[in-house]
Amino acid sequence: MKKISALILAVIMVLLLVGCKGEPQKITINDFDKILNSQPVVITNTELIVQTGNLSEKVFSPDMLTATFRNCTDKVIDYVQIAFVAWDKDGAPVSIKSPDEKGYDIKAVQYKKLGLESGRYYGKGVGIELEPNHNIASFKAIVVMFKTADGESWENPYFETFRTAYVSKQFRKSLMIDFKEKKDDFKRLNQNQLAKTDLTEELLSEKTAEFSVEMLGSKYLVRGEDKDAAPDAIKTYFANRGEKEITNVILGVFGFDENGKAVKLIEAGDNASDGNYLALISYTTKDFTKGVIYGENDLYEVHEKCGIKYTVAVLKSYTDIDGKTFENPYFIDYCLIYEGGEIDIVVNEPVEPEAIS
Repeated sequence: MKKISALILAVIMVLLLVGCKGEPQKITINDFDKILNSQPVVITNTELIVQTGNLSEKVFSPDMLTATFRNCTDKVIDYVQIAFVAWDKDGAPVSIKSPDEKGYDIKAVQYKKLGLESGRYYGKGVGIELEPNHNIASFKAIVVMFKTADGESWENPYFETFRTAYVSKQFRKSLMIDFKEKKDDFKRLNQNQLAKTDLTEELLSEKTAEFSVEMLGSKYLVRGEDKDAAPDAIKTYFANRGEKEITNVILGVFGFDENGKAVKLIEAGDNASDGNYLALISYTTKDFTKGVIYGENDLYEVHEKCGIKYTVAVLKSYTDIDGKTFENPYFIDYCLIYEGGEIDIVVNEPVEPEAIS
């Protein structure tokens, strides 16, 4: 009888310590993040992209809030909605305001026509453009919902928990979140299954070989002693191999030092910014016709203190003459390899345009 009583008491003590499943409890921010990171679509990285340190130039190159997310399901995902909430340097809530728009305490962004395959990433360099005086120092993002290519929908059961915890609230690392476990039956792949979707440089080259825009290389140019008149620059070469004329091409460019280690890229004349490992470069002419090589007359001017020796350029997106935009589904995979990483220092210089038949 005493043994049975002791067993019952032990069970009661365990229940009191861990709480009953589904009952309200207090959890830390880190614990809540871990729960969100176990969902079918997860945010793998967030970044406040500072385009320039010059306030007047932010009108033309606005800062951005971005969130990179990964499809951890066995489905192709076509639509994702992400919500953002932000704070200033003191942790006070900040209204998220894009140029020519009103501000929002929580702002949602829609990502449409993704065709995002299992294990793939999206969101790098895409997000919310901010007004020049945005005053944002930190922010958080959450997947609100997604839709698959075969018509299934998923809504985040913890979105309201996120809203209650963060929207219009002072942020502090010691914040405790009111949490109640909720049911979610949408299938998520385990880590072993997701690991099989990782790609090497060689596999990425094979998968992108048939794209209409073919990358032909990039190189770093040292342009003389007077850096104000002729800053150092990165030159890229690419060709339109498709049947349609292309109206807009966006490339991602990475820089590396003499040892092959990634360096941050700082635009020429920008002495306030620390730079970023990735620079997005837009080519917006109307004459990207079939079989023509481009890049000879286009330079991305950079600060000489970057320490660049080698460069790598990757296609991010292009738009054809009919207005249809193609997003490279493997762009984030390239970022995961090159951004802050290393390369072999045996790098092939691009072939000059006049030498390409």
